[in-house]
This record gives sequence, C-alpha cells and structure tokens, in this order.
Amino acid sequence: MRGDKAAAPYVAEAVGSDSETVRLAAIDALAVLGDASNVELLAGISAAGDKTASAAMDSLGRLSGPGVAQSLIAVAQSRAETSVRINVIETLTERRETEAIEVLFVLAKDDNRDIRQAAYKALGVLSDQKDLPAMVLMLLKATNNTDRSGMERALIATVARLESPDAGPVVDGLAKASRAAKSHLLTVLSRIGGPKALDAVRGQVLSKANQVKTAAIRALVDWPSVVPLSDLMKIAKTDRDSTSRILTLRGYIKLLGIPANRGAAETVKLLSESKGVNVFDF
Repeated sequence: MRGDKAAAPYVAEAVGSDSETVRLAAIDALAVLGDASNVELLAGISAAGDKTASAAMDSLGRLSGPGVAQSLIAVAQSRAETSVRINVIETLTERRETEAIEVLFVLAKDDNRDIRQAAYKALGVLSDQKDLPAMVLMLLKATNNTDRSGMERALIATVARLESPDAGPVVDGLAKASRAAKSHLLTVLSRIGGPKALDAVRGQVLSKANQVKTAAIRALVDWPSVVPLSDLMKIAKTDRDSTSRILTLRGYIKLLGIPANRGAAETVKLLSESKGVNVFDF
C-alpha cells in the first residue's frame, strides 16, 4: 500500500472487516496513512482483547502528524473505558509527549484508582526537576497509602533520570508532611543523596514517631554513598531499640561494600568496629 494519506478513510473502514487478517493489515497501515482523526478509533481497538489490540497500540505509537498528541490527551481525559484511557496514557508515555504533563497531574486526581496509578507512572517518565514541587504536593495530599506509594515511585523514577536532582522540593515537603507521607519522602531523599537531603534525613532519625524514625534509618541504609557510615554506627551503639540497632548495623556493613576512596586497612578497621556492637543487650 502506498503512503497516500487520501487512502486513510478507506483503510479506517477496513478496520471493521470480518477478516482478522484484513483488520490487522488496516490497523498497521493507519500508522502510516492515518492522522489525529484516527486516534479514537485505534484507542478503542487497543482494548479489544485480541491480536488487533497490540497492533492498535503499535500504530498509536507510530501515528504522526499535527494534533496527534492533543487527540491522545483528549481520549485520556474522556469518558472512554478505563482500559482505553490507560492504554492512551501509556502511549503518551511511550511517545514521550511532555505536553501531556499538565493533564497527567489532573488525571493523577481522577476518581478512578487505576487511572491515577497510570498517571503516576507516566509522570515518572515525563516529569523534570521543575515538576518535583507539584509531585511532592500531590503526595502530601494523598489520602491513602496506595496513592502515596504511586507518587513515591514517580518521584524516584524522575530523580533517577536527572543528572543532578535538587532535593529542595522534597526537603520542603518533608517539613510539613504527615507521618505517613514522611516515610515516602524519606525514601525519595535516599535516592537523591547529597548534603541537603542527608541533613533532612538526620533530623527525622530523632523523630518520636517510630514509623518515621524507622523510615529515616532505612533511608540512611539505602544511601547512595558511604557518607552516613558514622550516623549508622552511632545509632547502632546508642539507640535503645534493638530492631533499630540491628537495622543500622546491617546497613553499616552494606555501605562498607560501596567503593570509596580508602585503603584496605581503613576498611578492616571500620568493619572491626561493627563487630564490637552488641545489638541485643543495652
């Protein structure tokens, strides 16, 4: 079939053929011949539950021309079936349509839990440093742990893509977060690293809320560098809770395995210090 856009309406009609072979060929052809006007058709087929579904997803990803992104965004916001909307959100993500970010923040507040989760995942791929404050705010406003976890994953995915992520928005959010939200933000800070993030985590180790304190210790354990070694050893030696001492000691040994600018003798010395810690009796 020639790449003649004028043939698109006839190809779209063929999508309704009784023959699966014809339908598949027509769906594939629309990726080349189609335009924004075919987005809704392909989106609907993407939830068909047969071979045409994956073919439609492929064509949605390849479809080109003016207005395609806007048409995809319109379907994502529509009253279409949940599966159709999720497929379109995934397509926007695969196409790296950053113009969809504003709408994704709206969809992240949708009444449908599955739509919200799809939006979180998309934000994790498409967001940038400038979007972190809005993402943190959304996590702070989340009313259940499923949504908080979804936004946590989005934040982690975002900072992992940034060359030098600024922990500022997360640190600011931590200062006004609920206990439940703090645990998630502390996990994000452990993925960012750096002095600003570390100071914020150190402050939460002193929390009287066990949930927050444990999350802060876990953040130190998962730190991307050896900087918190002394923090972990201090907790292992002085904390009155045996569970916290065990967790920090394991984290201490784990961080010793991270490559650092020190000789073998110093590593042995640091390791021997951990052997002198009694995690059970205090």
